[in-house]
Amino acid sequence: MAESPVTLETLRQLAALAGLPFGDAELAELVPQAAALLAELHRLEALDLAAVEPALRFACLPGEGDGG
Repeated sequence: MAESPVTLETLRQLAALAGLPFGDAELAELVPQAAALLAELHRLEALDLAAVEPALRFACLPGEGDGG
């Protein structure tokens, strides 16, 4: 498995961008959790959902959005 792109430095930069006052000790605890979350997101992105119907569909009401 490839090395995770989630590092202490990555989280440090993200925290700074978000204005969150996390220290290195707190961020170090978050590295494995953030890496696991990123891995799960990659796993979900790889799913073939072409044949899956959307859970919710929107349709215009008669007279709305149909120009009449």
